[in-house]
Amino acid sequence: MLRFWYKRYVNALKARRKWFWLILLPPFLYLAAAAIMPSRYVIDQQLWVADNAQFTDTGKPQSYIPVSEVVQMPDLMFTNRFSLALLRKYFEEGGNSIPVRQLQTVVAQSMSLIEGEKNEILLSYQGAERELGLALVAFYADRLVTKTRVMSDKSAGKSGGMRRLGTANIDAVSVIWDADRIFPAAVFLGISALFWLLAVFVLELTDPVFKSERQVARYLNSQVLGGVPDLTPILSSITGGG
Repeated sequence: MLRFWYKRYVNALKARRKWFWLILLPPFLYLAAAAIMPSRYVIDQQLWVADNAQFTDTGKPQSYIPVSEVVQMPDLMFTNRFSLALLRKYFEEGGNSIPVRQLQTVVAQSMSLIEGEKNEILLSYQGAERELGLALVAFYADRLVTKTRVMSDKSAGKSGGMRRLGTANIDAVSVIWDADRIFPAAVFLGISALFWLLAVFVLELTDPVFKSERQVARYLNSQVLGGVPDLTPILSSITGGG
């Protein structure tokens, strides 16, 4: 009995193999949509910096470094423990609790400081999450503006060493291909194949056509005395040979 159903199901799959391409449709649609829709965001904030400006938020008391060094080594600001602790508190106040290690990884991979024209620097985020990028740019822009001082011989430092130039600029970027899409596409393919196999099984199960002599005999409540073989292969070979 089990062998009969196995052969019947295999034959049903062969009979409907012309529809097998439908399995590829969901992953194809996913990849096409992912290629068209914005998947990366570039958020930039331009900042003006004064001459002789020094950054004071390095995580060490009474520590001052030129802003130019911060641009060359942005981790002095981005991922020092003090900044990460404040960043975590900043997110917690907004209702999001993110572990420090995760924040450190995200910041290191997505944030950058770029030296622009004279007395200008660019604070930039590049990543997949728009709201996260806006929050990071806002936080670090505020740290730069409030913790940059103008140093001179007569003063230990006064505010006004840095200010924002306008608001943050947001660019949505579409990426045609990303290796991170392989796993979701494989999941779509697996689910699609499962549904296709299930659909073939249901269609075959509900098909009222007789599939064997035994089904006919059972339906007529009679015995099978004999059968007529399928002569098509024999006739084809004779015709081809003649």
